[in-house]
Amino acid sequence: HIKNIPPMSSLSPSSSQYQMMIFIILVPPTLSLLYSIAVQCFLSGWHECPWNAHLGSITLRFTVLVLFLAISIGLPSSSSSSSSSTLVEPPVIYSGQITISCHGISFKAPSLRLYNAGPLIIGILSAASGSGPRRRNYIRSTWASSKYTNGTFFLVAGPWEDIRKEFEFYKDMIWINEEEIYQGEESVLTYKTISYFVIAHMFGAAPQQDGYDKNSGGAGGGWQHAIKTDDDSYVNLKLLEEKLIRPQGDFHNLHYYGQCPQFQVKPSRDKTNKWPVTYQTYPEPKFPLYCQGAGFGLSRELVRTAVEGGHVENFRYMPFEDVSIGIIAERSGRDKFHATMIPGVKVFRADTKKERDCVNRAIPMTECY
Repeated sequence: HIKNIPPMSSLSPSSSQYQMMIFIILVPPTLSLLYSIAVQCFLSGWHECPWNAHLGSITLRFTVLVLFLAISIGLPSSSSSSSSSTLVEPPVIYSGQITISCHGISFKAPSLRLYNAGPLIIGILSAASGSGPRRRNYIRSTWASSKYTNGTFFLVAGPWEDIRKEFEFYKDMIWINEEEIYQGEESVLTYKTISYFVIAHMFGAAPQQDGYDKNSGGAGGGWQHAIKTDDDSYVNLKLLEEKLIRPQGDFHNLHYYGQCPQFQVKPSRDKTNKWPVTYQTYPEPKFPLYCQGAGFGLSRELVRTAVEGGHVENFRYMPFEDVSIGIIAERSGRDKFHATMIPGVKVFRADTKKERDCVNRAIPMTECY
């Protein structure tokens, strides 16, 4: 699922590579010295040359051998120190490629910030242009400025030049090189959402399940829970931290949670609806259980199982990002990673027949009433 990206532990040469370097450096002068000594002994035995005739050559070869030996001894220590520093502090920005549903996706991500994000991270789906920049600034200056997390990231797509300056200034955006299409069976929502979880797992430090610090109000190590939401949502970070990260929290041991109806939904085959699904895209009669996309969370264990088990790379593409997560969770382990309904996730929408008809026909709420 990850292409052209070395693991964080292999960003600098390994010990076996150093051993090979030392072997290559030392073998030629050593063989040369042994050859010189052998020739000298042979000629001295046959009395063709005095015993010190080739002494200068032997001395020269011995000096070269000592010099190469000194250089090779110095290499591991200096290189290992640079290796350890690389492990502690990965690059500030990392570019690479991942595969989602058999589709290669190029990305740029603030890998250092992901590494240091702490136990709770929030991924916010946002448009690169239009109202996206204004909404991101609102969030940065309100609930995302809270002391409860430094792990808030905006998930964007579209042309790189549209967001390059903002990306480099804030270093809180995950960008994928995909066209921003938000309707139909080519929607980018699935790629943006799943890229967030995959990239967060790639660069996040290993979590410490028993590392909760009562004084600092957080846990040691990397992230344990990843939340996905949209840029028209509000997140109560303090309450999330209490429920998810504290060992006594109500949702501490959950893997997949949010506004998750406990019944399976049938795909709409009506082409006049806003979100029709063809049989070619999804032939099964019902979707698996899933959590609504406005706000849901995944545990690190579920994301790790999905990524390392190849489920992200090979699952059938689904244009609805929330259904896609339900499919991946089911593939990763239906009994353990099932969708769990929790209180606290609210969608501010009137559940009326009139509104449902407007939503299905893509009529804005301002025109619906």
